[in-house]
Amino acid sequence: MWVCGRMFPAHHGDTVSSSSKLVIGLIGPQGAGKDTFFDIFKRLLPENLGVAQVRTSDVLRETLSLWGQDLTRDNLQSLAIYMKEMCGPDIIACIAHERIERAPEKIVFLNGLRWEADIITLSSFPRHALVYITAAPTFRFRRMKARREKVGEEFMSWEEFMTQEQRPTETLISDLGKTYADAVIINEGSLSDFKERTHNVIVRTPIISNTLRFI
Repeated sequence: MWVCGRMFPAHHGDTVSSSSKLVIGLIGPQGAGKDTFFDIFKRLLPENLGVAQVRTSDVLRETLSLWGQDLTRDNLQSLAIYMKEMCGPDIIACIAHERIERAPEKIVFLNGLRWEADIITLSSFPRHALVYITAAPTFRFRRMKARREKVGEEFMSWEEFMTQEQRPTETLISDLGKTYADAVIINEGSLSDFKERTHNVIVRTPIISNTLRFI
């Protein structure tokens, strides 16, 4: 099949047709709560309903691991910029598209959209929704230092954090989220508040609530 101007092999067997999948995109800056949204969403669904997650950063993490490089935020950002310049602006989006196609689950999250090509990829699936999750930099900075997801995050200074916020991988996120999102969450409250907001997104976003009724 042709995806993003490239030929990929078609998949059959247990793979669910892309036309019947619900693909939910998550866009938002680092530390906004995208992974937490995914975890809460999964818990709110019946246990027998499979949910998969494709992260746009997966291919970056896998490449850095193969090269023996630390999984730092700076390395991830630099590799994303390099791949975009060398392989085309849609290279990461195309890989994500293929992984969504391969997923056997009926609900697939595309986590970490950040460029226009990512929005186009999400929109290529008939059943899709985009959720924009954001928070003020001060909230996100504290979360990133506490979670220690990437190497060295606990030692990051405020100045380093704000410098990374201005890199090309980050600067379009806010505008894309505001322009294309079907639902918006400002995550600056408690975890219980975030759980309630997540539940509201599920029941109040028509493409999500309507699709879940028939799965």
